[in-house]
Amino acid sequence: MSPVKGMSTLVEFTFDHLLKHQEFIRLIGIENIQKGRFLKKSKDIPLAAVPLLESISTLLRYGQKQGVFRKNVDPLQLYVSILSLGYLHLSNKHTLSITFSQDLTDPKWLAARRIHVRELIMGFLQL
Repeated sequence: MSPVKGMSTLVEFTFDHLLKHQEFIRLIGIENIQKGRFLKKSKDIPLAAVPLLESISTLLRYGQKQGVFRKNVDPLQLYVSILSLGYLHLSNKHTLSITFSQDLTDPKWLAARRIHVRELIMGFLQL
């Protein structure tokens, strides 16, 4: 898979996964309120993140070698941005929907958001 296709796939997968598993968003919210109380006890969670960051680093390197991605992109910063863009509208869907008089759970809005998120990330990465 090309670096552009690979990164686009990662963005779309992350967005779709969060949308399909909103219980995860609630769980993470509760864990953050508790300052990571239970997550601190897990030795597996930090280890599970290593392959993800390695894959992102590999995609970035290939894209840079092919001249399609900018240089000096931090893989962790990039992933936190991808995660944030797919997370906030779900974690705050009720208050944002009321504030902007727009149903952020509407499938058409979500489809447009998915495209917007992918374009933002890819627009940042691509030269």
